[in-house]
Amino acid sequence: MADFKAFDIESVSKFVGQHEKLRSIVGPGRISAREIGDGNLNLAFVFETDATERSTLILKQALPYLRVAGEGWPLTRDRMRFETESLLFHNEITPGMVPEVCAFDLDNSWVAMEFLADHDVLRQAIKAGAPLREAASEIGLFSAKLTYHSSEMSLPATDKRERVKKFTNPELCQLQEQFVFTNPFFENEENNWNSAIDADVRKVRADSDLKRAIALAKADYMSNTQALLHGDLHTGSVMVTRTGDAAGTRVIDPEFAFYGPVAYDLGTIMANFAIGAVAQWALEGIPSSRRNLQAELVEAIGACWRGFVAEIEKLWTLESGGDLASASYWNKDNDGFADFRSEYLKSIAKSCGPHGGCEILRRCMGIVSVSELEAIEDTEKRGHVERQLIAIARNWLLGGTLETVQTSAAVDHLAESVTDAISEMRDLY
Repeated sequence: MADFKAFDIESVSKFVGQHEKLRSIVGPGRISAREIGDGNLNLAFVFETDATERSTLILKQALPYLRVAGEGWPLTRDRMRFETESLLFHNEITPGMVPEVCAFDLDNSWVAMEFLADHDVLRQAIKAGAPLREAASEIGLFSAKLTYHSSEMSLPATDKRERVKKFTNPELCQLQEQFVFTNPFFENEENNWNSAIDADVRKVRADSDLKRAIALAKADYMSNTQALLHGDLHTGSVMVTRTGDAAGTRVIDPEFAFYGPVAYDLGTIMANFAIGAVAQWALEGIPSSRRNLQAELVEAIGACWRGFVAEIEKLWTLESGGDLASASYWNKDNDGFADFRSEYLKSIAKSCGPHGGCEILRRCMGIVSVSELEAIEDTEKRGHVERQLIAIARNWLLGGTLETVQTSAAVDHLAESVTDAISEMRDLY
C-alpha cells in the first residue's frame, strides 16, 4: 500500500491538474481549489479554473482521525472505501439520485465525484426557508431502492450475507453507537448542550423508561442486518435544486454505510424534519412563511414514508428473485403476499419512532448539534425549542405505534406529535 499523505489546497490542485481524467472534467486553465468540508470527518475540495465559470468536481479524502474530535480520536481511513463502494452501488440502482463517481484511490483514501453546483444542502435550504416540494418522497424512494436491491427482497440469502461481510463498518458504527445511543445519556466530557436545558438533560438521563427504550433501539442498530443503509441519512446528507423539483434530489456522503435496520435511516431523516419544523419558531424570517415551512416539514415525515412504501410495493412483487418471499412459496396467493408485505413494512414503521427519537435527543445533548438549533442565538428561545424536541423524542420512543390497517399511514402518529408540539408554541409567535 502506498504511503498516505493528506492533501492540502496546493497539493490537491497540482494533483488534479496532473490526473488525466480529473483534469478533463475540471477543464482548461489554472486550477484553484477550496475546501468546503464541514469539519466533522473528512477533507473536501472543489475546483475551479481561471478559464471556467463554475466548479464541476469535488474530491473527498479521509483522514486517519475524527476531525470534530481531533487527532486524539484516531480512525482508520477505510471509511472512504465504504463511501466509494456505496456510491458505486447507488449509481447502479438509483442513477441520477447520487453524485456520479469520476475516480477514486482507496490506498490514498480519496474519491472524486460530480460537484452539484446547482444544488444546496437540504438542511441549509430549510434553514433559509426554501420549500421542500418533492424532496421528502424522493428520499423515501431512494431508501426503498436501497432496501430492495440490497436485501433478500431481491437477493438470494447467500449473496446478501456476503454483502453484509463486505459492508461491515465497525469504526463508524461504533461512533454512531456512542454518539447516537450512548454518550448523550450519561455524564461524558464530549457532550455539549444549551445551558437553558440543564434540568431537561438531567431528567432524560434519570428516566429509566426512556433509557430502556433507547437501549432497545441501540440493540436493534447493533444486531439487525436487514439491508444496506446510507447510515447517516439526515438533511445534511441530501442536496436539492433551488426549485425543489423531485428530479433534483441527490443523496450524498454514505461513508457510514453498513447493513442495519431500515428504520434507522428512515427514523433519522424523519427526526431531522421534526427538528427543522420546531426550530422554525425561533429562526429569523417572516412568521407566515415560517409557519408554512413548518407545515411542509411535518408533512415531509409522512411523505418520506409513503414514498418508501410506494416504491417497495412497486419493486417487491411475486416475480421477485429474492429468498424472503419467493414466487414459489406464495404460489400466486396475491392476497397472502400483500398481507405479508404490509406486516413487514409496518414492522419497519414501528421502529422509526425509537430510532428517530434517539436522533432528536443526541442533537440536543450530544457532541454534534445541527445548524437549525445553532442558528438560534437567544439561549432561552433555543431552550424552548429543545424542550419541545425532547418531548417529541420521548413520545417517539415510548408512544408506541399507531394501529392502522393502512401501511401508508403507519408513521402518521410521529407527525402528529410534532404538530401537537408546534400548536403549543403557536401563541408565542
